[in-house]
Amino acid sequence: MLELFPGLLVPGLLTAVGVLLAGALLLRPALARSRAGAVLGGVAFVGLPALLFWVGVDHHAQESKRTRFCLSCHAMLPYGESLIGYEEGMLAGVHFENRYVPKDAACYACHTEYTMYGGLKAKSSGLQHMWHAYVAGVPDPIRIYREYRNRECLRCHEGAPSFQAQPAHEGQVEAMRQEELSCLLCHGPVHGVKEGEVTAAIEERRTFQLPPELTR
Repeated sequence: MLELFPGLLVPGLLTAVGVLLAGALLLRPALARSRAGAVLGGVAFVGLPALLFWVGVDHHAQESKRTRFCLSCHAMLPYGESLIGYEEGMLAGVHFENRYVPKDAACYACHTEYTMYGGLKAKSSGLQHMWHAYVAGVPDPIRIYREYRNRECLRCHEGAPSFQAQPAHEGQVEAMRQEELSCLLCHGPVHGVKEGEVTAAIEERRTFQLPPELTR
């Protein structure tokens, strides 16, 4: 819903209303002592700040799903480069260039289990990103916390005509659902990031240059 309003319009309006109400109460002490003043005080000093906090959280939660958010870190440069690795056969590049995933949410589309703003369990895992970024150091190459699950692949591909038409998939779907047969055994490399590339990107403080349509 908040996406319907441009930029800082909603936070700006909430802040302005809060300031006006607080100013009125401070300039007119008699009003503050009345029942109406108590209500206005509750709105100005409790209700509006709480609403403003929620708007901020919602905004950042939505922003964190965008490709530009994920690739804004220096450490993610080589992973961003793999998105344009279609000719090199990178699985991430194949999905990105062919629009099998929305380009504006490419990372989130495939990594909802590992994002800070995904499911509840994913949120706790996402906090580890901050620990590694600011305390423990970023591993090189970056590894996901557990083996990539077929669920992330099947929720888009299962049932699709191109998936059904592959002879190699025949009789294997249930094994894929049960995580007994990994999709990545046959499909890959995913990102193809080599050891040392993450460290080099951090030291050189370079970030991935997004296509123009993803910077807006």
